[in-house]
Amino acid sequence: RAENLRAGAIHIAEKMNGEFPSTVEDLQKLPGVGRYTAGAVASIAFGLRAPIVDGNVIRVLSRWCAVGAPTTTKAVVAWHWEAAAAMADTERPGDLNQAMMELGATVCTPKQPSCNSCPVAEWCLARKAEAAGEGSVMRFPRILKKAPPKQDERDAVVVYHEDRGVVLEQRPDGGLLQGFWDVPECDVGNAQTLSHRLGGGKVARLGAVSHALSGRVQTRNVYACEGGLVDPTEDTLRQMKISEWRGKPVGVQAKKIFQMFENWIAAGRPRLLTQAVLPFAAAPSRVVELE
Repeated sequence: RAENLRAGAIHIAEKMNGEFPSTVEDLQKLPGVGRYTAGAVASIAFGLRAPIVDGNVIRVLSRWCAVGAPTTTKAVVAWHWEAAAAMADTERPGDLNQAMMELGATVCTPKQPSCNSCPVAEWCLARKAEAAGEGSVMRFPRILKKAPPKQDERDAVVVYHEDRGVVLEQRPDGGLLQGFWDVPECDVGNAQTLSHRLGGGKVARLGAVSHALSGRVQTRNVYACEGGLVDPTEDTLRQMKISEWRGKPVGVQAKKIFQMFENWIAAGRPRLLTQAVLPFAAAPSRVVELE
């Protein structure tokens, strides 16, 4: 978001003569601004008759009109935008859009909606269906069950040196978390081979950390070893002190790994740890043995 904010400011300064865009079309030309954000800014800031559709608006419209089709299908998403656009065709579109969002957030909530205090309950088809014994208001919106997250397990190796710090690898452009710095990884069972490639010695297994990201559960078996790069042969690899990497873009998973590593260092680098004495904040609940 910070990168998009900066890129948006540059875009306005260089390509829009320093004037903030005031139409939905021009707003969507800004990095990171989609249809929802453009509609919100256009209607609230500039009074344009532009619709917005978020989770709250979908829930309100789905119940109000008793939409039985799954809300994730393209046709139903398009219908919600059309319905929101028709409603936004009013003298105060910004106020209406905010009211729709607020109604969904405070009254027409996902669980236990306050139908008795809803200002539009009189016209709500889902409420009428419930009164006729045709099912609860909670049937709407209809949401398809998500597929179980994919499991992604790999080994991560923290190569460290008292003076030179730890070895980090920068993620390539075009992928997930591009430009972020991460702990070098490899396929499960290849931690020692990766350590040697990075100039490290014999690895010690610290435990495992898990992190949910983009429909996947990433599990990293964490290893540590001493050594590291003196003259890296790969541009994406760098060895840096902890004070330096703390100022770099680092993902949540990498922070969990370093928390485990720092706790291991603080504990005196024990060679054998059991569940009863395991001091790691991010440690697994099973017995862990270090090689």
